[in-house]
Amino acid sequence: LTAQTFGLEGRGFLRPGYHAGLLVFDPQRCAPRADYVRPQVLSEGVVHLLVNGVALIDAGQAAHALPGRMLQHRPPPGTCP
Repeated sequence: LTAQTFGLEGRGFLRPGYHAGLLVFDPQRCAPRADYVRPQVLSEGVVHLLVNGVALIDAGQAAHALPGRMLQHRPPPGTCP
């Protein structure tokens, strides 16, 4: 829904050729552990995190990959920026 709302084509669905992120977590164990002093600490219960088909977290361990990129929203012509 977010990708559709912002008009991000090729995103928001798990389809061939699309860019996607996928998170697999254990809802019974899911809890944040990071704080201002240690922002890099992974949350408990996150099993897998993939961005654009590349694992960032695999079996609960950081893979240290950075496959994503920041997107800039470009409002449609005639709308407020």
